[in-house]
Amino acid sequence: MTDQPLIKANKELTRRTAKGFFWLLGKTGVITVTKIVFLMVLARLLVPEEFALVSMAAVVSTLVANFARLGVAPAIVQRPELTEGHRVAGFYIGLLLGLVAAAFLLTLAEPIAYFVQMDGLAPLLQIIAVVPLISSVAQVPKGMLERDLRFREIALIETLSFTVSQAFIAIPLALAGWGAEAQVWAFVVATVITTVLEMWRSAPLIRLTAPLSCFGDVIRFGSGVSAASMSQTLAYNIDNFLIGKFLGAEALGIYGRAFQVLTMPTKLFGAALSNVLFPAMAAVQDDRKRLSRAFLQSLGLTAMVSLPASAFLVVLAPELVWVILGPQWGGVVIPFQLLALAILARVGNKICDSLIRATGAVSGLAWRQATYAASVGLGAYLGHFFKLEGAAVGVVCAIFLNFWIMLTFSIRLAVVPVTAVASILLRYIAIAVVFGGSLWGLAESLRAIGDHPLIVLTSAVGLAGVMSLSIIRFTPGLLGEEINFIRRLRSNHKKSVLP
Repeated sequence: MTDQPLIKANKELTRRTAKGFFWLLGKTGVITVTKIVFLMVLARLLVPEEFALVSMAAVVSTLVANFARLGVAPAIVQRPELTEGHRVAGFYIGLLLGLVAAAFLLTLAEPIAYFVQMDGLAPLLQIIAVVPLISSVAQVPKGMLERDLRFREIALIETLSFTVSQAFIAIPLALAGWGAEAQVWAFVVATVITTVLEMWRSAPLIRLTAPLSCFGDVIRFGSGVSAASMSQTLAYNIDNFLIGKFLGAEALGIYGRAFQVLTMPTKLFGAALSNVLFPAMAAVQDDRKRLSRAFLQSLGLTAMVSLPASAFLVVLAPELVWVILGPQWGGVVIPFQLLALAILARVGNKICDSLIRATGAVSGLAWRQATYAASVGLGAYLGHFFKLEGAAVGVVCAIFLNFWIMLTFSIRLAVVPVTAVASILLRYIAIAVVFGGSLWGLAESLRAIGDHPLIVLTSAVGLAGVMSLSIIRFTPGLLGEEINFIRRLRSNHKKSVLP
């Protein structure tokens, strides 16, 4: 009888995790489809140089915003015993750093634009300077929503803010000839909407002061997360920075669009899974058996989705670029194909990151992410001597190196057998090779007879659907424990929403 409360608590955590995963998956799916639609419009309204300005402004502002957050939200989520004092401390820390970040961008906008040699960047940085200040006050509310696994509300907030900002700000301003500023103002509006709604849906602070020990608790964990996050953000953006500086705005515009189109499908699954995994793993951080099982299942799901997706994107890249961006963006195809090879590594890094943060090993995470940033920078710099394609190859090599580093660390933390991980990866690599080979044969046949890109893409989607359903229906054993896990997730999700 003594085990009954624990069993009940475990089932409740599983139920809420499953519900949160499906809500975030749905949210990310809606945003992904919406992004594709808006990108199809904006790619025909803005030229590569304008997209490059937006990309560079996003690189700088994202780095500064990560500094302003100082890992406050993750510290709220991970803290085993959270008090009102911790929440108050987190609010003041975020507000102070938000002010510093805003002042930094306003003051150094011109020198930064001069350093990267991009005319028109300074005004964008001055506009976007308000973003870290606005978002800083919502770090505690965001952390509370995640800690309580209220992913339905998070999903609705993010979907609403993105859709409104793009539909009512980005596209109308682009049509009016605002150029790169259209996207920047849309980003500002989305931040305002998200911040207001997160603060509305979270419990308000009921006191104005906090013990110094609470500030120390938040800073200790948050600084480690922030260092890792800064390094990770630098790794995700330093390639854009170097390409823009050394290869020019047009090359950055092309590379940025390739990366944007690529990250849409990866976010559909990886972001939803990793966002749910961190608070769920944090809740069982002392139960290594459950932690190990959750990590293996998450890695298996990642491989099951990302490897066939990579095969599809590599084979159908010419048609996807033609449909989404238009025929004038043909230069995107090869960088897109190269980056698509690394989907497993990119999404897998998110899974490993969730595990590492959940166990509190943020110091080990920090230096690994710093190594990642350095390798991306080195790869992009050395590769740029071989033009844009060379830079893409360098970045892909760095992504795989980081995945290997993060995976080995995660295996050690979760006490997972190496053979179990190898079995998962090899099984889905084999499936992806067969999957991609079949798609390539069909696509090449249709291209040879001169079929329209839409016909090639539609036919390939149909074949991919038939192959996927055939595996699930007739040979589910190929999907191992992952297919059973999905069925349990669906079962738990359905139970959670029925009376």
